[in-house]
Amino acid sequence: MNVKRYVFLGVVALACTPALCTVTYTYTGNPFTSWGGAYACPPVCDVDGSFTVAQPLAPNLPELTVFMPISMTLTSGGVTLTLGVNCCVPVETALQVSTDAFGNIVYFSFVMYGDPNTARILAQYVTDTGGTFDDIRYLDSNGIRMPIAGINYDDPGTWSVTSIPEPSSLLLLGTGLIGAVGVIRRKINL
Repeated sequence: MNVKRYVFLGVVALACTPALCTVTYTYTGNPFTSWGGAYACPPVCDVDGSFTVAQPLAPNLPELTVFMPISMTLTSGGVTLTLGVNCCVPVETALQVSTDAFGNIVYFSFVMYGDPNTARILAQYVTDTGGTFDDIRYLDSNGIRMPIAGINYDDPGTWSVTSIPEPSSLLLLGTGLIGAVGVIRRKINL
């Protein structure tokens, strides 16, 4: 009887232990509707991006809270910039977000400085007199922002969130389940 209690308490403790995970936030932008300078679509049609953090974003993050993701990618105009792969070291990257009461992203700003052979991209989603806009700007070789290349007013893209449990959490869960199955089989055989 004591063994059963210990197994039961172990399974309950395991179930109550929060699983560590990484969380990936993916943004899919809508096509731009207005253009600046000599830009048009193609090649600049919209902005898509993603970033991965060690934990879900906290609710009610103040406007444009700065943090460093584990990984980050930004795509626009046929160019993809990936942190530490084909562009950027952390000092050349900025990620800012704001969240609502549920931890959903409501404002964001990606800044990724590509190498000299790659487009340098800034993507933003912020409020402007009660509306929203997505825009993209390129940066010149001195890091100076160029005029807006493409913009989309009041038709923001969407965020999706994916959580991936750490392997150690899955191992603990699996061990607990195997123990519970063993106790049940023993009880049936007795």
